[in-house]
Formats: sequence, C-alpha cells, structure tokens
Amino acid sequence: MTNPLIVAQLRVWRLMRMPEEETAVAALRAAATAAGRRLVEVRGSAGVHGLTLAWQQESPLTSKDPGGPPGGTERDIIAFAACLRLCWPDPDEPLLPGVASTVGAVRDALKPLGVQQVVSAVNRLSAWGFLEMDLGDGTIRLGPAVATWPDAEIAQLRRQHATLPGNGDACRE
Repeated sequence: MTNPLIVAQLRVWRLMRMPEEETAVAALRAAATAAGRRLVEVRGSAGVHGLTLAWQQESPLTSKDPGGPPGGTERDIIAFAACLRLCWPDPDEPLLPGVASTVGAVRDALKPLGVQQVVSAVNRLSAWGFLEMDLGDGTIRLGPAVATWPDAEIAQLRRQHATLPGNGDACRE
C-alpha cells in the first residue's frame, strides 16, 4: 500500500498503531506533509502508542475536515466540556491519556445545567474522534482528535479548566 493511501486510511481511522520501523514512520511523515498534514504521536490507555493526523499549523481548516475543538450542537459542545473535565481532572497533567469516566458521570455533571440527554452527543463526539468509548465496560476517554490540538489551545484550556462543567470526583481509573 502506498504512503498516500495509508495517510488517507489514517484520516478515516483516526488512529493507527505506531509502525515498528522508523523508516516507515519517516515515510508516513513525508506523505502527511505532502498532504498538508502532520503526524501526531498519541499514547493512549493501556500503553497503546499510535499516530493520528493533524493539520499543519499554518494550514486552514475546512468544514469538511474540522480540527480543534468539536463543532456540532450546543449540547455536543457542553457534553464535550464535561467529558474534558471528567477525563482530564488535573490540568497540570498531560491531556492524554487522561482517565476513564462514564456517560453516567457526564450526565450527572450536566444536570445542574439542565442538560439531560447526553448519549447522542457522546456518540457523535466518539464518531468524530474526540472521545473513545469502551462498550465492554461502559467507559469513555478522550480520543485521538484531542492530540491534534495546538499547544496554545491546550494552554488556554489549562487556564480555564476550573470553569468546565463537572468535577474530578466523578472520574475513575
């Protein structure tokens, strides 16, 4: 399979395991750069080490392939803010891999705001790559799309972490 095809596949999959050979990683980086993208290394739960695609800093984002925080409905954005707070309880720690939470904890975090139906928002956020769901144990985690955020956005989130809905007490490892 050619590297451009692998880059296209990675765009659809959102995450792939880190190739063992450094030459394969270098070839993927070159193909991503040629496509106006960059590769971002992601260390997920259970020590999974993978790659995801992000836009190069100077590349414009298009509505066909959004980057940065999720769009969607107001409920999607508020639900993601709660997930961010629950899955990243300590803003002094790295954003990923974060900790696991549950849809129930997100629902509880949003009750004071009058938001009740969060399952559809969590499902959309998962489909967009901002969350990862484990249907086996019912947990949710931050997804690989979060790894593509620019450092400036993460720094702003660190400063505003206390304003996100929810609290860290609802998290669980």
